[in-house]
This record gives sequence, structure tokens and C-alpha cells, in this order.
Amino acid sequence: MTVTDHVLWQGLEILHTWETGTAPPAGLPVRQVSGVCFTETSFTGANFTGAGAVVLVSTDGHAWTLPGGHPEGAEMPEQTLAREVLEEACAEVLACTLIGWQRVDDPREPPYLQLRYAARVRPDDFLPRHETLHRRLVSRQEVLSILSWGQSPIAAELLRVASEADLP
Repeated sequence: MTVTDHVLWQGLEILHTWETGTAPPAGLPVRQVSGVCFTETSFTGANFTGAGAVVLVSTDGHAWTLPGGHPEGAEMPEQTLAREVLEEACAEVLACTLIGWQRVDDPREPPYLQLRYAARVRPDDFLPRHETLHRRLVSRQEVLSILSWGQSPIAAELLRVASEADLP
């Protein structure tokens, strides 16, 4: 399924085009990898108790997003996801699957891709490091109301597809 969203960023309109479950197109650089990360078992945290919580991270405690970041060197996307989830959310990726990608058309630069995964993770004690200072574990029903870009039609589709993903 294709979903588009026009985002106003720093005074410019940027087009995001989400594609569910298809292989990303060749020839465009992957600039970001992130995941909808579900806890694997019951976890008691400050914000949520139960299995299947979704992990969100924040630099300021107000704007929440999915853990993820930029590939480094010759990393494969799954390696980027595992490294970023560990660094930002203090969680180990146990399984992941590519659920889609987002093309970003920004008038200031050539188009690029952002890959999105569904992942099953095991959270550890949260120790803020790098740029991420906060982590929340929230129910699937709360994600869109907490995610800083949760009003985007892409967010709803991403959460739907991630919730239906078959994680080994």
C-alpha cells in the first residue's frame, strides 16, 4: 500500500511516500533505519506493564519517536537497527523483519530512503547515553497519541503493518 504525506520542515514542503512490504528501489541511498519495536515478554516499566509494549525514545522527554538512525560504514540495515536500538533504547533486537520503506523528496537534496522494520526486543535497564535521554514503553493503543508524528497517515499504516508482521 502506498501512503503519502506532505510535511512542512524548516519552511519547505517535503514529500514522504510510504510503501508497505515491497523491496526498496535500487539506486537510492538509505539514510535511516528504524523500527517499531515490541517487547518480547512481560516487562514492568515506569510507563507500562505487559507484553507487547512498543518502545519509543526521545531526546527531550516531549517529542517521541521510534528508535533508529543512520547506517555507519558498510553496515547492513539489520545491523544498523540492532546497533541503534541498543544505543538509543537499551534493548536487544531478537528478531526483525522489513515491513516497508519511505522515500523522502526534499527540495534541498536528492531523494533518499528510510527503511522501517518490525522488531521483537528485550529491554534492559535504561541508561541514557548518546543523544537519547528518555525511553517509554507504551501500549499499541497509545503509540499514535504519543509519537511526535503520530497524526501522519504514514504512522497509522506503519503501526498497522508492524502489528501484523510475522516475527520469528
